[in-house]
Amino acid sequence: MIVLRVQVFSDAREVAEYLIAQVPVLLDLTAADTDVAKRILDFSSGVVFGLGSGMHRVDRNVFLLSPAGMEVEGAEAAAVPQS
Repeated sequence: MIVLRVQVFSDAREVAEYLIAQVPVLLDLTAADTDVAKRILDFSSGVVFGLGSGMHRVDRNVFLLSPAGMEVEGAEAAAVPQS
């Protein structure tokens, strides 16, 4: 697992690269400006949807992005809807 503390949108590409490589990502957006955090989250949601991965809220502005086929225990209640 890798922890990414993303503050600028240009760093969002790293999220996709790790997920494509099947590496779980703990995405920390707490230091990002609100608008930037929304853009990064939208981008990450698209990557998650495209790869069939999972997205789970851990805390406010902190998300666990899990590669396809990876089971996350205790995260069912916090799962972010993918529809």
